Amino acid sequence: MKNIHLVNLHNWIWNAIPIISVVLLLIGSFELIEFENPKIIDIIGANGFGFIAVQSSKMFWYKNYVHGTKKEH
Repeated sequence: MKNIHLVNLHNWIWNAIPIISVVLLLIGSFELIEFENPKIIDIIGANGFGFIAVQSSKMFWYKNYVHGTKKEH
């Protein structure tokens, strides 16, 4: 029988990634902070999309991946 990987939905790191990515996308899109080098804004926006890609790709990391919580019987 193959192991099933259950995702721990209460991990603070995985809950913080969407918040961080939204902040980075807002800074990159609306240029809320001015930098001397304009490429820094592009890098910040790209990092925001990178965090979203990492969050979305979690389901491909494991062969048997399931969203859910453990319920005691």
